[in-house]
Amino acid sequence: MAKRHKRAPKRTATRSSAPLQVVRDDLSLHESDSVSGESPGPTVIDLVDRLDDDLELLTVDDAEAMIGVMAQTTLKTLKEVRHRAAAEEALSALFEVFGEGALPNPEDGPVGGPAPKERADVIEHAIALNALLHKVTAYCAARPGPTELGLLRLIQDLGPEQARRTAAQAADELAAAQIIAPRWATEQAELVVERAWRWGAKSGELTAVGFQLEHGHRPQAFSVLIDHSQGGGISNIVLVAGKRAADLREQQAGSMRAEPDAFFEDADPAKALNELAEALTRKPCPATPDDALSIYADLGLVHLRARQLGAGDITLYADAVLRDGPEELQEESEKLPDGPEQPSAILKLKVTLTGSKPPIWRRLEVADQSTLSELHAAIQAAFGWTGSHSPAFEQNKELVDDLLSPLVQLLSTKGDKLVYRYDAWEHQVAVEEALTPSEDASYPRCTGGRRAAPPEDSGDIKGYANLLEILENPDHPEHAQRREHSGPIDAALLDTEAIDQRMQLLQR
Repeated sequence: MAKRHKRAPKRTATRSSAPLQVVRDDLSLHESDSVSGESPGPTVIDLVDRLDDDLELLTVDDAEAMIGVMAQTTLKTLKEVRHRAAAEEALSALFEVFGEGALPNPEDGPVGGPAPKERADVIEHAIALNALLHKVTAYCAARPGPTELGLLRLIQDLGPEQARRTAAQAADELAAAQIIAPRWATEQAELVVERAWRWGAKSGELTAVGFQLEHGHRPQAFSVLIDHSQGGGISNIVLVAGKRAADLREQQAGSMRAEPDAFFEDADPAKALNELAEALTRKPCPATPDDALSIYADLGLVHLRARQLGAGDITLYADAVLRDGPEELQEESEKLPDGPEQPSAILKLKVTLTGSKPPIWRRLEVADQSTLSELHAAIQAAFGWTGSHSPAFEQNKELVDDLLSPLVQLLSTKGDKLVYRYDAWEHQVAVEEALTPSEDASYPRCTGGRRAAPPEDSGDIKGYANLLEILENPDHPEHAQRREHSGPIDAALLDTEAIDQRMQLLQR
């Protein structure tokens, strides 16, 4: 990923080489708002700013750390949204921030200029975006939870072709493991076209199609500018959500009336959709960095809308090139990592639930280069926790707040220890020994343990012991109520099959 440069406060897209101005100053997807009195959650500008702020905290230009920050910040924001449209806009914000890193610095001049002989900038960006989303997919699969499944479903819908395929497979695996996606990820919001329109230059050099939609009672509007002088590809995208979506048509109509060489007309939605579908198959042709950024951010969402509106299985230009283009492009696009490299060392860890009598523990084998976040996921899988509470790590009574820290910086030799906290549960993590990795094994894995873990949200270890006493005593006045709430508990059972199934989701 290219080193990021600070974004200007407001994006505008004025095409200096054409007679028409693409108006973006007053309307933007970032201006999304609620129409029902119920806030849909953070706006896109919120997430863009969060991503910018979090990435600014990085002290090194580390691509892996950047990807981790992007995934963590996006997931944190998705936990706050309540509607599918708002979640889609959040992923578009991730695309924007990543696309911004692919742009040249402003002092480097416009995007235009001679393209490499064998590929265009859009292809290199598509390869990089596929690689990013493959990493984000692996990140989510390693931390199976509802929001992670929701993000995978979003990538399945909005990402480029290769990323959609990988995310779909990972999402299906999480669903098969009984992970329940958030409501917004499964809602089937009806998509209705309120109106469509066209505008552009009378010369035919530039035309645009626009749509005003109702998406599950949430208005949304978008227009795409098509440059016929550059092969008929998309030059710019404007996308607006919330109450101001209805203003997009009127604003563009007013701008065109002020241009003597321009036209504006209402359009048949089916014909406008056909025009959009054709443009999506052509090579995008942004004239400025802002144009390119609008395409990087919103092309996936526009592509999804076109499919939802009945345009069929449209293949984007970059997807077609990477699928059918020159052999060297296919080879590069297929170099997406299939998972972590073989680790140099394996840590055998014993994780014991503090205060449990008889002891409740698991023996884990994890790569020494795994992050604390990955250890968190492994402990969750080993104990059957659901990820509904935030984790915390401590060493020597001090909080370790960087979950991207590699374990080898904290645990490396026999006797090294950590404390892992999850809700009211405290776990003692101790290194038993460092091992040479086995070529036949996949990591992380659980190789042993004792007794069932307490049910989620059953209190602390004392509360769990009290619960077991009540369940074992049919004459206890709370027996029936507690049994109905918790179900039968076999405290002595170690369900190795279920543990292995959860661990397999992390072995990528």
